[in-house]
Amino acid sequence: YIILIIIRCITAIFTSFGVRRAYANSAPNALCDFAYNLAQGFSHFYHQCHILSEPDFRYRESWLKVSKLCLRELETVLFFLGIEVPDQM
Repeated sequence: YIILIIIRCITAIFTSFGVRRAYANSAPNALCDFAYNLAQGFSHFYHQCHILSEPDFRYRESWLKVSKLCLRELETVLFFLGIEVPDQM
């Protein structure tokens, strides 16, 4: 269920909250909303799925891929917003 939420958030950047739409409407807040929702969704996912300690290799690998995808999307959106991404939090 949580993975579906994250996937929906990720696809939102290419649909209603897409970069093109935000640019066309001069609405960078759409990108901010997307980044916030994605980060919030990933936070819920991270707290419920213990990625590195997961004994099932298939789950662990798929969850790591979801994590990398979320990171890439957040970095992209923050780049468009002119926000530098820290190396560590």
